[in-house]
Amino acid sequence: MDSADALNQSCHCITLDAAKLRTCLETGPSTAGVYAEIAVNQPHLFAGSPVFLARADIGRMEAVIGAIETVVASAGFQRWTAALAPPIAHPDHGPRGVFLGYDFHLGPDGPQLIEINTNAGGGLLNAALARAQQACCSEVEAAIAGASGGDPEAAFLAMFRQEWRRQRGDAPLTHVAIVDDDPPSQYLYPEFRLFQAHFRAAGLTASIADPRQLDYRDGVLTLAGARVDLIYNRLTDFWLAGDACVALAAAYEAGDVVVTPNPHVYARYADKRHLTVLSDAD
Repeated sequence: MDSADALNQSCHCITLDAAKLRTCLETGPSTAGVYAEIAVNQPHLFAGSPVFLARADIGRMEAVIGAIETVVASAGFQRWTAALAPPIAHPDHGPRGVFLGYDFHLGPDGPQLIEINTNAGGGLLNAALARAQQACCSEVEAAIAGASGGDPEAAFLAMFRQEWRRQRGDAPLTHVAIVDDDPPSQYLYPEFRLFQAHFRAAGLTASIADPRQLDYRDGVLTLAGARVDLIYNRLTDFWLAGDACVALAAAYEAGDVVVTPNPHVYARYADKRHLTVLSDAD
């Protein structure tokens, strides 16, 4: 039995420092009350104890991801995925999709890929959670020593700026809108607030909006009269096909707004029909 399995079976310690988590989440006036909101509306969002992952399992997941990236980059696979997708997904405007994630479940036979997710949530929540860990024994102290290292928030911001540059080059990024259906009703709405505060701290205008609030005319996508440069897309209408997305879809198709993740990225990676091909060894 490796050390990760041993810890998962024998370690029942509570490593989450709730007070520290509150401090990590509520970094200013715009995020005040986020922790209390989560405690009421999403009481099981954060686990009190960790799950440990063996390095060998990490290696297996990296190998699967590497193989899939090779397949996805092939001309034959791209032709096949394009044939399955609606026309809105065919143009490649450049962005690759923020927080594109490979979701694995762990089992007795090792990690198993269950989906590729182009609008994965939880990045900022996990960054806060990592910083709120406390070691309960020497083994756990060694395992979580690097969990809060680096500056993930800076890396996330750089990822959004890179998505912008892929489509707009050196043009200035000014206004980011975080878009989902009825945002306050979404399970991860607290994270929307964290991202809004994060973008504003970087000097950007940041809004949270329902797609129905967007307006598109004369080549400009606006929200309450203000031009929107980049959409952080949290919608599960992956093709932007519903009535709520008429303005957003038109602006995206015309290339008049940067959308990440977008229908092209979903068609390339996350359509569940792809799993039948990606699980075929031949």
